[in-house]
Amino acid sequence: MSQCTNITATGECSACQTGFYGHRCKQFSPSRCSGGCDVNTGMCYACKSGYAGPESDLHCDRACNGCHQNGTCLHCQLPHMYGDNCTMECSSLCINSTCNQLTGECSSGCIANHYGANCRTLCSNNCKLTKTGVVCDHKGRCLEGCVQGYTGDDCRTGMSNVFSNGNPTCFDGSTVVPHM
Repeated sequence: MSQCTNITATGECSACQTGFYGHRCKQFSPSRCSGGCDVNTGMCYACKSGYAGPESDLHCDRACNGCHQNGTCLHCQLPHMYGDNCTMECSSLCINSTCNQLTGECSSGCIANHYGANCRTLCSNNCKLTKTGVVCDHKGRCLEGCVQGYTGDDCRTGMSNVFSNGNPTCFDGSTVVPHM
């Protein structure tokens, strides 16, 4: 009994019944294929749940919610995990400990007074305190300005007591011109 469902004018088989492939459709497609396979190569079009790879022979980690053909996760089951196999934890400095499941960058922002892709950078101690206790924005810029002796958006530039043309001079030699 032939598993070939379409024979060309030259006598070649161009389509096989589901579950078969190869010359004259005599080879079984991998048992973990879902939806059949390529008639020539036997590569699966899709894999059954929990499997990945061209022949559905790679296990998809339980932490994954589906896998790419190479066995890496499509999505992580848990929102606080990330990485190819969802084995790395998002930073606890991310709001709700949620992050981009590929890069680990905080997706909902940072907890108060932290900033950066993974929220690992602390706001400057030279920012003025606010009523809410939040002293900088998501880029590290101080919300209420700097404590005396410091300048810059992030208040990390210290000023000396040296004046140039009546304006304070920073430790790095630049001159601070007051806003009017």
